[in-house]
Amino acid sequence: MLFLGDIPEPCWEDEEANKKIVSSLSDPFKNHSLLAGSSARRAFMVQIFEVFTFYYMYKNVVRCWKNKNYAAAVFRMFDGVINWFALLIQMAFPIIVVASLVYVPMCY
Repeated sequence: MLFLGDIPEPCWEDEEANKKIVSSLSDPFKNHSLLAGSSARRAFMVQIFEVFTFYYMYKNVVRCWKNKNYAAAVFRMFDGVINWFALLIQMAFPIIVVASLVYVPMCY
């Protein structure tokens, strides 16, 4: 690293306002996603469900649209479709391999 700056001290002027945004030991996942603290398997399954239902694409396009970043919204639509096809191929690959193990010997 070329330069390591000093870390500023936190300013705790309004303690009530800070309680709304800062996580604590009693509420460690405050202001995080709904999947924070859940298992990796659940997060993976939710990700797959969001991609297959195009909710992942919808969420990203709406976020870009709200930020008035219209060019990025178009590319997010393409990204969502590409993610859908990529996941479909990943999920179909084991089925294709098993089907070929059955079909290829039948050809001989």
